[in-house]
Amino acid sequence: MSGLKREVARLSEILRNQGIGHRIILESDAGVGITVVKDAANKRFQLLYMQPDDYPHTGVIVTTDDPDCETVALNAIDAHEERSALGDVFVTLCDAMSAEVPQSLLCLGPSHSSGGANDGGCSDGTAAMDEDSAGNGALDGDSDDDPSHSSDAFDMAERDDTATTVKLYQKVGRWQAFEDTMNPPAEEAPEGQTDKDVLAAQDALEEAAAAQNAAMTAEEKQAARNQLFEPKAAYTMISGELKKAAGGHFPWLDADAIGDDVYKWDVRITQCTPGTPLAQDLEQLRRTTGDGSVRLRMSFKRGLHPFYPAAVQVVAPRFQGPLAGAVASHPLLQMHQWDPTRSTDRLLALLRHFMETSGRVDQEASVVAAAEGRGAYSEEESLLARMEALTATPPACAAQWASMYSARDAGVDAARMEALQQTKRLKTDEAGPSSHPRAWASGVGFGTGQRGA
Repeated sequence: MSGLKREVARLSEILRNQGIGHRIILESDAGVGITVVKDAANKRFQLLYMQPDDYPHTGVIVTTDDPDCETVALNAIDAHEERSALGDVFVTLCDAMSAEVPQSLLCLGPSHSSGGANDGGCSDGTAAMDEDSAGNGALDGDSDDDPSHSSDAFDMAERDDTATTVKLYQKVGRWQAFEDTMNPPAEEAPEGQTDKDVLAAQDALEEAAAAQNAAMTAEEKQAARNQLFEPKAAYTMISGELKKAAGGHFPWLDADAIGDDVYKWDVRITQCTPGTPLAQDLEQLRRTTGDGSVRLRMSFKRGLHPFYPAAVQVVAPRFQGPLAGAVASHPLLQMHQWDPTRSTDRLLALLRHFMETSGRVDQEASVVAAAEGRGAYSEEESLLARMEALTATPPACAAQWASMYSARDAGVDAARMEALQQTKRLKTDEAGPSSHPRAWASGVGFGTGQRGA
């Protein structure tokens, strides 16, 4: 039994014994349903853990069908960005709603989050579980051979240098200013506007939306149907990830927004696994040019993130063979394999592992490109790599590099994708009469449009 399943079972038993009416149920391997009772009303939330095998060392997406509780859900995501012990998330939700919290759960707060013993003790004799001994996703025991955990292989301490912190928050301010220009607040209706004017404005909006929908590909339309987040919430998620990467949270990774647009990343992989051929090649390149990093450019689809795959372009160095195209068209970046709950640093860790497995640097061409101050690939080559990604059609030389293309399958977790598809099919638990239209369960990636009764 996984750590998350054990925690659900334990907390459910505690809540049953309290008799308040709160409930916690396991909806899938990665999904948990929470019901908080407030003033005799049931407020339901859905939790989707990004990396359930790493519980509680993982982020969590919290959503709700109740419009009055959307802010509570978003604040819970921010409060548990990196570590999301279920008991802590539950207490956060209850506190935000001023709902009664069982005394036995209050003592799980800080002590439970740190994985230590509860010095104060619980009234019902329940002690906080030692996550490491219980197997609740302790990272120390993770296998170094698992590329999905490679982002945790390095020291995760953040830099506390004051100048760096100030510079980071200046960047965040510029990102927000750019985002405000992309999503300006709605204009107030002018005084004296007639019903005819209102209908005309609504018709114009509908026509614009229809034109935008007609220009979408089938996969973009699918992502649009699955989209759960308003622009502000989507911005909060992606800017939070970029802030961590730009702030030195991952010593092997650095990133910044291109033109202050958080949906376009300039990425540098500054460290590779020691002893790998790629690490040796990059060290040789560093001694020659002064730069031994791998540069990537990532683009996320505004309005569709995180339900539409990112586009990844290799900028430098130049690799031997068609590796740039193999990265751009990697199965993890295809719609049928795209996991909207996978964090960007995890995705980059998997791509780094693939490059370590299959990539060798073309030293001569890379040195020339660096000396000329340009990227290692021409615009035409980058467009061909993007075409390979969009059409999933390998180049003519792929047969000569069969081992490179077959190595990409190592990063695809078939069981995880099947679990995600199962989660998408879940419906809201015990959906009953409501003043709001019945909808698919929020947080499961299946959209919240109306469905039949």
